[in-house]
Amino acid sequence: MSNPELLTDWKFLKDWKLLFQLNDLEKNSEVMILPTWNSCNSFFNTFKNFSEKEKKYYLELLERSDEILHEYGGDPLNHTWSDFRPLRLSREEDWSDWLAFFVSESNGSFVFDLFNFAFKSQKVHRELVASSFRADIVVEWDDNNSATIIEVKTGDQNLLKTYPTNKAVESKMSHIKKWDNYILLLDRQIDDITENDNFKIIIWSDVVVALRKCLYEKSENLLWRSLAYTFAGCIEIKLNNSITTERIKVHQIIFNIQNQLNIIERSLNNG
Repeated sequence: MSNPELLTDWKFLKDWKLLFQLNDLEKNSEVMILPTWNSCNSFFNTFKNFSEKEKKYYLELLERSDEILHEYGGDPLNHTWSDFRPLRLSREEDWSDWLAFFVSESNGSFVFDLFNFAFKSQKVHRELVASSFRADIVVEWDDNNSATIIEVKTGDQNLLKTYPTNKAVESKMSHIKKWDNYILLLDRQIDDITENDNFKIIIWSDVVVALRKCLYEKSENLLWRSLAYTFAGCIEIKLNNSITTERIKVHQIIFNIQNQLNIIERSLNNG
């Protein structure tokens, strides 16, 4: 009987850009010309070799991360986080609560890594009601002059309410002179909306990079870092659909680790 742990996880097909490109080619061509089987085999072998090389590099980065984070039990991807009940993974509000905590309790390092602001929070509002709208997170900064609105998304497709929500909050808090407005999206949602003068886009991978940098550099206090370790793991496994370290090691090739590799490379190399 085959070992189920060694079976290929075909979920990568859902986000495999090559399939989308083939679909586009079929739509835009009167005749779909498929490559010969020899060409297909050559392509697959090239792809397989690239994946193995990428996997090897990724495991090298994970080894570095394990060494730095040894006091926590190594990299957050060493755990599945599936039964971590303090963060109810099905509720967008819980993700917002945790993010608001890290902004509120940051000594400034996390805020700088995520937003490039040289401020600390003075007050963080959750579910701030303005007119008929409700803002997920509103942060007043310690310069007493500026604030930031963060609309948090974990899959909700209702992205158009961001602009009227921001305007309602700005009208309510007229003492604030400078506003920065963000919408926080899943990585796969980034093509669903266009950044404009009214708000900027950040993705959950950006949050993980900022959390990891604070862990690697020990730039926040120990309590903050302990909770950040947990939050980073939950984001990567549950929101970004990353692959745990154990599953990476048992597969010969891994097709869908580009995003994970990017996260850990950026956070380790301060990029």
